[in-house]
Amino acid sequence: VYGDVVRRWMSVRAAGEPAEMVFPLRGRDGVLRPFHTRVTPIRDEAGRTTHWFGINTDVSALSETEARLRASEEQLREVFERAGDAIFITDAGGRLVDVNHAACVIGQFSRDEMLAMSVWDLIDQGEQDALVDARSREDSIRDWKIRRKDGSLLDVEVSSRRLSDGRRIGVARDVSARRRAEQAEKQALSDLVTTQTARATDAERQLKNFWDASEDLFAIVSSADGVPRMINERAWMGVLGYSA
Repeated sequence: VYGDVVRRWMSVRAAGEPAEMVFPLRGRDGVLRPFHTRVTPIRDEAGRTTHWFGINTDVSALSETEARLRASEEQLREVFERAGDAIFITDAGGRLVDVNHAACVIGQFSRDEMLAMSVWDLIDQGEQDALVDARSREDSIRDWKIRRKDGSLLDVEVSSRRLSDGRRIGVARDVSARRRAEQAEKQALSDLVTTQTARATDAERQLKNFWDASEDLFAIVSSADGVPRMINERAWMGVLGYSA
């Protein structure tokens, strides 16, 4: 570090012009702290540099803040890139300004290809009006169909929110398998209802045939007054001569 500072100072002296630099100074406690140094040449009447005026400002607190900020940004970028869900960031007009790896996978596009597109290019044409409505809201959660590079449509669930600077962030999850499972479940239920209805209808038909064909006397009698409510009329007519 000392060698770098000396070389920088020699360069500034040779140029003879004001300059700025950041280098560490050691305090009495032995700790090195960064200082922002501004130097300005002081010249005589002939324009020759006779002295240098310097101001040293302790920027250790600022340096620590910047270091923490860089670390936070690195952590955020790491989470952004490694997230399993697709993340899209658009400007106020809907143009994609940042996407993570999962977003590229889900759309089958490279990152450069996606950053040349807008959200309007991704969402199926049949859902463009709904997209206008969703983007007018502060936040939105709903299913969309996105058009992939191979032309296929993929069902995704997107949770999006408007950011303070006017951009919008959306987190998308592939729900196509879940939607197929739900559709299969609905179809299976519909098929079961159809099958059970057909079985019930067939059972009723067989019961009616047995009721009408039997020579025994059948009767369904009211518990309130003992009057028959239903009889197998053919058997009653044949045995006792009674009609319904």
